[in-house]
Amino acid sequence: VLEGLRRGKGRRRATSVLVGHNEALIALRKGAPLLKYGRHGKPHICLFKLSGDEKELEWQSRKGSKKAVSFLQVKTLVRGHQTEIFRKQALAAEEPLSMSLIYNDASGKARSLDLVFQDADQLDL
Repeated sequence: VLEGLRRGKGRRRATSVLVGHNEALIALRKGAPLLKYGRHGKPHICLFKLSGDEKELEWQSRKGSKKAVSFLQVKTLVRGHQTEIFRKQALAAEEPLSMSLIYNDASGKARSLDLVFQDADQLDL
């Protein structure tokens, strides 16, 4: 946002970025249903939401256990089907709506959380 203002992009752009950020926070606090691809089994819908302290992205596994990824563990976000899991399983039509969070698990191993959003607006939030 600051970089855009320095380049003379104007106040309007900064405001729209902040509004988009606020909308994303509200949606994640309430919970957003996303299609989750895993290493095993079929893709399935999970409700993803922010933890109470907003430091983790949480969801419930199909077996009922609570799962979470700390934002401190996330190394990068990748759009499309760039991960091995997506390349093996995903449908080509889902690629524009797909995103992966690349993170290190508790043991330091690189993992991905591979998600498909309902539409482009949800992905852009």
